[in-house]
Parts: sequence; C-alpha cells; structure tokens
Amino acid sequence: MENGGFLETLITTVMNNLQIYIRGIHIRFEDSITNADSPRALGLCIQTISLETTNSKWKPILSQQNGQTSVYQIVKIDSASFYCNTMCSTLLYTNKTMVSDWQDKMRSGLNNFNINEEPLEFILKPVVLKIKIIVNKSNEVRVPKLLVDFVLQDAALQMSRKQFVALVETAEFMKLAEINRLINS
Repeated sequence: MENGGFLETLITTVMNNLQIYIRGIHIRFEDSITNADSPRALGLCIQTISLETTNSKWKPILSQQNGQTSVYQIVKIDSASFYCNTMCSTLLYTNKTMVSDWQDKMRSGLNNFNINEEPLEFILKPVVLKIKIIVNKSNEVRVPKLLVDFVLQDAALQMSRKQFVALVETAEFMKLAEINRLINS
C-alpha cells in the first residue's frame, strides 16, 4: 500500500470495514400462460443476508486495525429456499393487474411459507449458509491470498414429478419467448 494513492486507500478502508444487511427477499414468478389449466408460481425466499467484517475469532467488529495482514469477513444467509407451486388457485398477478394486497401476501410467503392459504411447495427447504472469508494482504508467497470456508446446515432438496414438468415447461416457454423477442427486434 506504500505506492497506493488516496482512492486506493479509501477503497481498501471501505472494503475492510464493510457491513451489509438485507432482509425480507421474496422473488416470485407466476405463469398462467404455459399451461392455462395449471397456473404455477416459482419463488426464491431469503429471510436475511449479511456481510460483516470480523476479528480472527469471527466476532463482528466496527473497525479493522491498520497494519493487520488479514481481513476476516463472514457472509450469513438465513432461511434461503426455492419453491415451485404447480397448481395455484389464485395468482397475485391476473389480467395484467396486481392484487391490492400483494405485498402482504409476499410477506406472508416469507414468514409463514404460504400465500393465499396455499403452502409453498419447496424444492429447496429453508437452509442456513455461512461463508467465512480470509483475505491475506501480506506478500508472503507460501500463504494463500484468499481462503473461503462454506458451512451449509441441513439442506433438503426434493422435487416431485409435477414440479419437474412445471420447471421444464416454464424453461421451454421462456426460451421460446426470448427467441420471439430476438426475431421481432
């Protein structure tokens, strides 16, 4: 860092003290076109994502000490899940309009794992993931510059035949829609 300018020092300081918190992520794709008799919904839910700078014992700290040769950061993803409901009795988006309380229904999906009293049909049940990152800033050749450790707790994957067919049909439909968009542009 002896030869680095002000901007490089500023970027390094920010990266060494980075803290990011994101809560309540629910992304939902509804499809009533591919199979009109069987409207479906695909979704990704994540309760929280956080990234924090820590000390060497993985305890969050507010300020990284200057002169340290390593930066420790931890990423936590809590309650991440993916679902595919193959037969939705009601959708949040119908006739080119959103239902009035769609935000409440999306929050319900995050908190209660159901929308419109229909339980989410999980392909990936809610999991917790921790990623520990060590960035070595020393010029020592024998020491790795980056170490990453993934810890995934209790991951359960399951897919029914209906979910598999729904995913394949939706992927094929999206591929055709993209081809159609390219032809017409």
